[in-house]
Amino acid sequence: MRCLLQKEYLMHISMRKIFVVSFIESFFYNLCFGEEMMRKRGFCEFSKDLYWGANVKKRALVKWNLYHGCGQFNIFCVTKAMNQNDQLDIIHCAFLRQPYYRVHPIFIYGIASSYEEAVDIVLRISQEASIAGLDGRLSDYLLKA
Repeated sequence: MRCLLQKEYLMHISMRKIFVVSFIESFFYNLCFGEEMMRKRGFCEFSKDLYWGANVKKRALVKWNLYHGCGQFNIFCVTKAMNQNDQLDIIHCAFLRQPYYRVHPIFIYGIASSYEEAVDIVLRISQEASIAGLDGRLSDYLLKA
């Protein structure tokens, strides 16, 4: 009986040490990387006027999966470009599962079920921008819309 109590006591002490060490590690991790790393955010942000492809089914589920980084086979996203030379990018949703996007969520303007459908969304955005008088300035049009 005494041996069992000693084992439980030693286990309690070791658990207490693990808790203290993990608390100290998380404190220094937060100190080094700031609040941004500790916050739970999604892998992406969505435009309030989100463009949808015609063949996308279960839109709420697709949007939830993209936000939480769940895998989907046939979903392509029209996103804000990562560099200064381009305006929009078309990426497969598998890119959103990378840890980089958890810290730096990407902004999504459209969701399509195939690459061709994503190109059609970009054409639709381009036509709407030219009607609004912003020929070739898609990012300006999307920010104003």
